[in-house]
Amino acid sequence: MIADTSTVRDVTKVYAHNNVLWNAEPGNAIELGYGLQSEIHDLVFEDCDIIHCQYEGNMGGAAISIHQADGGHVHDVHYRNIRVEQAEQKLFDIKVLLCKYTQQVAKGEINDIHFDNIQVLNGDIPVSLIRGYQTPTEEVRVHDITFDNITFMGQKCETWQDLRLVTELANDIYVNGVRTCKQMKF
Repeated sequence: MIADTSTVRDVTKVYAHNNVLWNAEPGNAIELGYGLQSEIHDLVFEDCDIIHCQYEGNMGGAAISIHQADGGHVHDVHYRNIRVEQAEQKLFDIKVLLCKYTQQVAKGEINDIHFDNIQVLNGDIPVSLIRGYQTPTEEVRVHDITFDNITFMGQKCETWQDLRLVTELANDIYVNGVRTCKQMKF
């Protein structure tokens, strides 16, 4: 936790467009995270080109990522018309997790994230990850994530298998309008 919270504020109504991005090791090309202590919402990333996204070999290396290790709430984020020359490690990486950057125990949420018209132009199809967080006393599920019109070298991903999507502690994930996983009752 930050002792002086006067610098901790919500981030809202941000429109990032017409950007050309290069990501070298370590990190992610378009990233929200890790220390998100306030509400992050109503963000749009549109008409962007990721021209390099390097394999890091650890937790980074995603073309687009949201990593929530604090108590903030990330929601209503839109990624539209983004071209990725090549994603060597991961295309999408959405996680609630522990990390070395914060001591926050209670974790915030990630929900209502939308990916529309994302094109990977070269290379192999990288894996994409969506993972929530669980301890014996807390469970935070990533939910309501949509993927519409995602293509690899001109081929549309019709299913979560085509997208190489791996989920854990996540529900209500949609690929082209079809729900791929719903919350399991134990």
